[in-house]
Amino acid sequence: MALPKFLLRPHGVGAPLNVYMFTPRSLARHVKTLLFERKYFAAQLRVMAYQIRHPGAPWLTASAVHVLDRYLNKSMVGLEWGSGKSTIWFARRLRMLVSVEHDASWHARISRDLKRLGLSNVDYRLASAQSTANPYVGIVTEFPDEHFDFVLVDGERRSECLEAAIPKLKPGGLLVLDNADQNHFVAALRGLEHRSTHNGVWRTDLFFKPQTDGERAAQAGTNSQGHSLAAL
Repeated sequence: MALPKFLLRPHGVGAPLNVYMFTPRSLARHVKTLLFERKYFAAQLRVMAYQIRHPGAPWLTASAVHVLDRYLNKSMVGLEWGSGKSTIWFARRLRMLVSVEHDASWHARISRDLKRLGLSNVDYRLASAQSTANPYVGIVTEFPDEHFDFVLVDGERRSECLEAAIPKLKPGGLLVLDNADQNHFVAALRGLEHRSTHNGVWRTDLFFKPQTDGERAAQAGTNSQGHSLAAL
């Protein structure tokens, strides 16, 4: 007898929940967590409750989602590595989104969702993350430097994506790294303003590319939401 869909481990970002509280393969581990790591178990419950209350939100920390909701606007161009709920959420807030996905079946599913919702402002790419030519990371090289207002790194080859993304990010732009507790970090990030957010289960880090005084003056009066993370 087939298990109900809710009890099956979801595949890919965009499934109902990404804290697998009730999957058979995870139940024993969660019981152990409840007995010996109660703070972590409570954090999982809080994350799950947030996801139920905000079913359309990306799988980032609630704090990171709050910052992005304040920062993004319809004049902006964004890039994400790793697609799913985030793709729809960003498409509704940006002028244009480039989204890169490595899984063909997941790409087909999200493509159908985008078409059904009438979201035509997504340049949605399917690219192998295993090829030696590295088209997955290399997609960003198709765009000029300082092209993107926003970049999310939440897919494959994250350290390489971070390195490639930084020159393509505008001054005043925001780079987001999910699962930052997994030590995806490159030296080039050290020059960026940094805020770390944590929900007790995983970490999402935000990096703001600083502007010069001239760039700030040129941007004055535009739709920009602020010139630093402190303003968000």
